[in-house]
Amino acid sequence: MMYSKLSIIFCWLIGSLFLFNCGGGGSKAEVKISFKNLQFEGKEAEFGTASIRTEVKMNIDSLLKANKATKIGKAIMSNLSLKIKDKDNFDVLSNVTLQFLGKDVKSISIANASTITKGTKELKPIVSEKADVKDFFQKGIFEALIDVNLKDENSEEKIVITANFDCTLFLQ
Repeated sequence: MMYSKLSIIFCWLIGSLFLFNCGGGGSKAEVKISFKNLQFEGKEAEFGTASIRTEVKMNIDSLLKANKATKIGKAIMSNLSLKIKDKDNFDVLSNVTLQFLGKDVKSISIANASTITKGTKELKPIVSEKADVKDFFQKGIFEALIDVNLKDENSEEKIVITANFDCTLFLQ
């Protein structure tokens, strides 16, 4: 009986090691990339709302090749910060939402700032833990969209926002 339990544990250990060494258990590399000064622009706000966009591009093929990987297993965003251009602070806005859109990838909401404190010069929206962004980075090109709501619905201003964020990619 004891011998049988030991042999099962031994087989499980050997199988786990085999899977791990063959790429079945874990990532080959962890790569941190930073996106700085992404500029979101769009048309003037109408009726107090505006959608402003930017295109995000990266050479995913060379990143995968350099790390001897074939795909992105997981991607985690962090350190998202926004600054509003040509304004002292975010006082003109009531809320901000960041989304990613891509060809053949379902769009998802990444972050939201629904309460903006008066005088905020740099906004740090809360990044959703449920936002699975690996498919966007796997494509190498996607669009980031910020929806803004102005406090004064009669204002038809052009809003320009710059964004910075980091992303940790777990390559397989």
